[in-house]
Amino acid sequence: MCSAECASCIGSQSNCSSCTNVTTVVAGTSKTTIYYKDAVLNTCATSCRSQQFIDSTVPNTCSKCDKSCNSCTSSSSNCQSCVSGYYLYSADSQCLTSCPTSFYNNPVLDTLTSSYICSPCASECKVCYGSTASKCNSCSNITNTQGTVSIFFKQPTTDTCASTCPTGYLAT
Repeated sequence: MCSAECASCIGSQSNCSSCTNVTTVVAGTSKTTIYYKDAVLNTCATSCRSQQFIDSTVPNTCSKCDKSCNSCTSSSSNCQSCVSGYYLYSADSQCLTSCPTSFYNNPVLDTLTSSYICSPCASECKVCYGSTASKCNSCSNITNTQGTVSIFFKQPTTDTCASTCPTGYLAT
């Protein structure tokens, strides 16, 4: 006979091959506890461990997150936080080794996600690099709400963008 949270077991009562919900009645009030099978261990628990998520496609089951995710929800690739060496790109909930164009690998740990994140480049940077928003490979032209275009020029000695060319340089 399996333990209460196991729908089926193999070898011993706590070696669960699937999990079930357990309903208890106390003073005429029923309470249902949902149990989920661990993706690695043959155990059932009321929540999934780190690097696992509740898989809605398979009842009462935890599935593994992608190897880059420390935590995920709804699917293996919907990352909420990343393992060391990855950056959380919140636009599509992915953990990446390098951030996409217009973002940089922010070396400051985000307190909300406990992950390093992809942060946007400074508005004047079209493409930034390194560990700050203002180290630019190329510069943007910014149009304000009145339709005025501000042109930015790369500053060769600092790799930043400014609205004027440095002394001795010609705008091209």
